[in-house]
Amino acid sequence: MANPSISIPDDLLEDFDRIVDVKEMLGELESDNRSPVIQELMRDYVEENEEYLERYEQFVEGNGKTATAPATAD
Repeated sequence: MANPSISIPDDLLEDFDRIVDVKEMLGELESDNRSPVIQELMRDYVEENEEYLERYEQFVEGNGKTATAPATAD
């Protein structure tokens, strides 16, 4: 499994960890480990943006050619 390193503002991480801790204490999470929470957030993000995966395939199959957005009427 990948182990990415990301930069997060200290105050955001502190708030995130506090929320994870409280949810674990309330029994809403199985552990106070932030990894499962971040994984779920990433899954939701990917699911909500699946159309971009299709665009990615267009880029790759097009040998690097840019897939353009449809023209809009002005």
